[in-house]
Amino acid sequence: MFTNLYIYVIVVVAYNIYNYIKDLPFHYITQTNYGLCEKMNSTFCVRISYFVMAIVLYLLTIKFINLTLPQDAPKVRNTITDDKPSFFGFGSLVGSGISALSYIFNIIFGFSSFNGFKHNTVWDTTKNLITIFTGMTMTSFSEELIYRGLLIGVTKQFLNTNICVFLSALVFGYVHVKCSFKYGIVAFITGIILGYGYLHYGLYWCIGLHALFNFVETSLHTITNIKVVNKLMGGERVTPDDDGMTTPLVELIVFYSLYYYGYF
Repeated sequence: MFTNLYIYVIVVVAYNIYNYIKDLPFHYITQTNYGLCEKMNSTFCVRISYFVMAIVLYLLTIKFINLTLPQDAPKVRNTITDDKPSFFGFGSLVGSGISALSYIFNIIFGFSSFNGFKHNTVWDTTKNLITIFTGMTMTSFSEELIYRGLLIGVTKQFLNTNICVFLSALVFGYVHVKCSFKYGIVAFITGIILGYGYLHYGLYWCIGLHALFNFVETSLHTITNIKVVNKLMGGERVTPDDDGMTTPLVELIVFYSLYYYGYF
């Protein structure tokens, strides 16, 4: 019982420390040579900062826990090195499928209207897609390492796994509710899928789902002209993240399908 409480406290403290330190490399770069950030991409320095600090925080946390746990307690494994990168592809398929289906359903049911493709050159479109994919992959790695690797991976040996998944999804939803309440709901349900995916397939499945979910969604709204007709279902589209309620409905269908066909 004491060990369980100890693990919970360490994880909560580590999570809060991450939220405090994740911007530190970015602040250092901006104080020294912000032009570097502008040359790469205006958001890349922030994404790189989060990426680096997530890895550092995670590794230090599991190292500290394993050093201080009683000898007879189970050790926390390193999800970065122990999980199989080959599951990235399966996760990518699920994530891209959710975004694509949401996009298609919004058009089919009249929640959005498709008004053709944007008139960008092939080179500009390619650059945009590469930038989006790189940024989304870095962000997905950072967030999955913290929200699944830390909040579930570290605690699952000491707490009911269903509770681990629920709490991780709840925190994930709360963090994203700043974009919109609807996106908070999307993030919560996505967190449930990612949580059970993490338990079955590990970190890289989650990174694949998260990265391709964001990549396909953002890319579709970058290269096509979409007019939202029903803001409740299609989303406000103030940012590419601002989903409507079609997305969580699609996610529930996908989640049930994964469970029904034995993937979860």
